[in-house]
Amino acid sequence: MRVHVFRMILGLLNHLNPGFFASFELQVLMRITAKAYDVPAKVIWYKPYKKALQEYGAFTVRCMKERKADKRRLYKTAYAAGSRLRRLTGFRERKDIESLVFYLYRNIGITMKGDIPGELLISECYFAGIYRPYECRIMSMVDSGMIAGISGGGRLTFSNRITEGCENCRACFSRNVND
Repeated sequence: MRVHVFRMILGLLNHLNPGFFASFELQVLMRITAKAYDVPAKVIWYKPYKKALQEYGAFTVRCMKERKADKRRLYKTAYAAGSRLRRLTGFRERKDIESLVFYLYRNIGITMKGDIPGELLISECYFAGIYRPYECRIMSMVDSGMIAGISGGGRLTFSNRITEGCENCRACFSRNVND
Protein backbone atom coordinates (compact mmCIF):
# COMPACT_ATOMS: atom_id res chain seq x y z
CA MET A 1 0.00 0.00 0.00
CA ARG A 2 2.74 2.46 0.98
CA VAL A 3 4.59 1.89 -2.31
CA HIS A 4 1.41 2.68 -4.27
CA VAL A 5 0.90 5.91 -2.35
CA PHE A 6 4.48 7.03 -2.98
CA ARG A 7 4.20 6.09 -6.67
CA MET A 8 1.13 8.29 -6.92
CA ILE A 9 2.83 11.17 -5.08
CA LEU A 10 5.93 10.87 -7.28
CA GLY A 11 3.74 10.82 -10.38
CA LEU A 12 2.10 14.07 -9.30
CA LEU A 13 5.40 15.69 -8.34
CA ASN A 14 6.93 14.79 -11.71
CA HIS A 15 4.44 17.14 -13.37
CA LEU A 16 5.37 20.11 -11.20
CA ASN A 17 8.25 22.50 -11.65
CA PRO A 18 10.90 22.57 -8.92
CA GLY A 19 9.96 24.85 -6.09
CA PHE A 20 9.38 24.27 -2.42
CA PHE A 21 10.17 20.56 -2.67
CA ALA A 22 13.39 21.30 -4.54
CA SER A 23 14.45 23.83 -1.89
CA PHE A 24 13.66 21.26 0.79
CA GLU A 25 15.71 18.67 -1.11
CA LEU A 26 18.60 21.14 -1.32
CA GLN A 27 18.34 21.60 2.45
CA VAL A 28 18.72 17.83 2.89
CA LEU A 29 21.79 17.93 0.62
CA MET A 30 23.11 20.87 2.63
CA ARG A 31 22.85 18.80 5.82
CA ILE A 32 24.50 15.78 4.19
CA THR A 33 27.39 17.89 2.93
CA ALA A 34 27.76 19.82 6.19
CA LYS A 35 27.81 16.59 8.18
CA ALA A 36 30.46 15.10 5.90
CA TYR A 37 32.64 18.21 6.26
CA ASP A 38 31.84 18.60 9.96
CA VAL A 39 30.59 22.17 9.59
CA PRO A 40 27.25 23.79 10.42
CA ALA A 41 24.64 23.66 7.65
CA LYS A 42 23.14 26.86 6.32
CA VAL A 43 19.36 27.09 6.35
CA ILE A 44 18.07 27.40 2.78
CA TRP A 45 14.81 25.43 2.63
CA TYR A 46 12.61 28.54 2.74
CA LYS A 47 14.47 30.38 -0.03
CA PRO A 48 13.34 30.55 -3.65
CA TYR A 49 14.55 27.58 -5.67
CA LYS A 50 17.24 29.37 -7.70
CA LYS A 51 18.62 31.13 -4.63
CA ALA A 52 18.72 27.85 -2.66
CA LEU A 53 20.51 26.17 -5.59
CA GLN A 54 23.09 28.97 -5.77
CA GLU A 55 23.67 28.93 -2.02
CA TYR A 56 24.12 25.17 -1.92
CA GLY A 57 26.64 25.35 -4.78
CA ALA A 58 28.58 28.15 -3.08
CA PHE A 59 28.48 26.28 0.24
CA THR A 60 29.95 23.11 -1.27
CA VAL A 61 32.73 25.01 -3.04
CA ARG A 62 33.58 26.81 0.22
CA CYS A 63 33.64 23.49 2.10
CA MET A 64 36.01 21.99 -0.46
CA LYS A 65 38.32 25.01 -0.28
CA GLU A 66 38.40 25.23 3.50
CA ARG A 67 38.44 21.55 4.47
CA LYS A 68 40.05 18.37 3.21
CA ALA A 69 37.45 16.29 1.44
CA ASP A 70 36.76 12.84 2.83
CA LYS A 71 35.18 11.06 -0.14
CA ARG A 72 34.26 8.05 1.98
CA ARG A 73 32.39 10.24 4.47
CA LEU A 74 30.55 12.07 1.66
CA TYR A 75 29.49 8.71 0.23
CA LYS A 76 28.42 7.31 3.61
CA THR A 77 26.34 10.32 4.67
CA ALA A 78 24.60 10.43 1.29
CA TYR A 79 24.10 6.65 1.36
CA ALA A 80 22.40 6.92 4.75
CA ALA A 81 20.02 9.60 3.45
CA GLY A 82 19.24 7.60 0.30
CA SER A 83 18.68 4.48 2.38
CA ARG A 84 16.20 6.35 4.60
CA LEU A 85 14.34 7.45 1.48
CA ARG A 86 14.27 3.84 0.23
CA ARG A 87 12.80 2.67 3.54
CA LEU A 88 10.28 5.53 3.58
CA THR A 89 8.98 4.89 0.07
CA GLY A 90 9.34 1.12 0.08
CA PHE A 91 10.60 1.33 -3.51
CA ARG A 92 12.39 -1.81 -4.68
CA GLU A 93 11.48 -2.05 -8.34
CA ARG A 94 13.88 -0.65 -10.92
CA LYS A 95 11.23 1.59 -12.51
CA ASP A 96 10.35 3.18 -9.15
CA ILE A 97 13.99 3.71 -8.21
CA GLU A 98 14.79 5.32 -11.57
CA SER A 99 11.72 7.59 -11.37
CA LEU A 100 12.68 8.74 -7.88
CA VAL A 101 16.35 9.33 -8.71
CA PHE A 102 15.59 11.19 -11.96
CA TYR A 103 12.99 13.33 -10.16
CA LEU A 104 15.37 14.22 -7.32
CA TYR A 105 18.18 15.13 -9.70
CA ARG A 106 15.92 17.18 -11.97
CA ASN A 107 15.01 19.19 -8.85
CA ILE A 108 18.63 20.19 -8.35
CA GLY A 109 19.31 21.21 -11.95
CA ILE A 110 20.62 17.88 -13.25
CA THR A 111 18.98 16.22 -16.25
CA MET A 112 19.65 12.51 -16.13
CA LYS A 113 18.41 9.52 -18.07
CA GLY A 114 19.38 5.89 -18.41
CA ASP A 115 19.17 2.76 -16.31
CA ILE A 116 19.80 2.00 -12.63
CA PRO A 117 21.78 -0.19 -12.52
CA GLY A 118 23.38 0.54 -15.86
CA GLU A 119 24.51 3.46 -17.96
CA LEU A 120 23.48 7.02 -17.08
CA LEU A 121 23.72 10.12 -19.25
CA ILE A 122 23.68 13.59 -17.70
CA SER A 123 22.95 16.14 -20.40
CA GLU A 124 22.60 19.19 -18.15
CA CYS A 125 24.14 19.94 -14.78
CA TYR A 126 23.72 23.19 -12.90
CA PHE A 127 26.86 22.47 -10.90
CA ALA A 128 29.03 22.14 -14.03
CA GLY A 129 29.00 25.94 -14.11
CA ILE A 130 30.26 26.09 -10.51
CA TYR A 131 32.60 23.14 -9.99
CA ARG A 132 36.04 22.61 -11.38
CA PRO A 133 36.85 19.03 -12.45
CA TYR A 134 38.43 18.19 -9.08
CA GLU A 135 35.43 19.53 -7.17
CA CYS A 136 33.07 17.62 -9.44
CA ARG A 137 34.92 14.37 -8.71
CA ILE A 138 34.64 15.00 -4.98
CA MET A 139 30.95 15.92 -5.01
CA SER A 140 30.09 12.98 -7.25
CA MET A 141 30.61 10.86 -4.13
CA VAL A 142 27.36 12.37 -2.85
CA ASP A 143 25.65 11.25 -6.07
CA SER A 144 27.13 7.78 -5.79
CA GLY A 145 26.08 7.43 -2.16
CA MET A 146 22.58 8.82 -2.68
CA ILE A 147 21.82 6.58 -5.67
CA ALA A 148 23.33 3.57 -3.89
CA GLY A 149 21.21 4.23 -0.81
CA ILE A 150 18.01 4.59 -2.84
CA SER A 151 18.72 1.48 -4.91
CA GLY A 152 20.01 -0.71 -2.09
CA GLY A 153 23.76 -0.56 -2.73
CA GLY A 154 26.26 0.07 -5.50
CA ARG A 155 28.68 2.55 -6.95
CA LEU A 156 28.61 5.28 -9.60
CA THR A 157 31.64 5.47 -11.90
CA PHE A 158 32.03 8.37 -14.34
CA SER A 159 33.71 8.02 -17.73
CA ASN A 160 32.93 11.56 -19.01
CA ARG A 161 32.24 14.81 -17.19
CA ILE A 162 30.92 18.15 -18.41
CA THR A 163 33.40 19.86 -16.07
CA GLU A 164 36.24 18.22 -18.01
CA GLY A 165 35.05 19.62 -21.33
CA CYS A 166 32.80 16.77 -22.44
CA GLU A 167 29.42 17.46 -23.99
CA ASN A 168 27.73 15.49 -21.23
CA CYS A 169 28.50 13.27 -18.27
CA ARG A 170 28.44 9.53 -18.70
CA ALA A 171 28.44 7.19 -15.76
CA CYS A 172 27.78 3.60 -14.93
CA PHE A 173 25.91 2.63 -11.80
CA SER A 174 26.77 -0.87 -10.71
CA ARG A 175 25.14 -2.73 -7.83
CA ASN A 176 28.24 -4.90 -7.46
CA VAL A 177 30.90 -2.61 -6.03
CA ASN A 178 33.60 -4.93 -7.40
CA ASP A 179 32.60 -4.20 -11.03
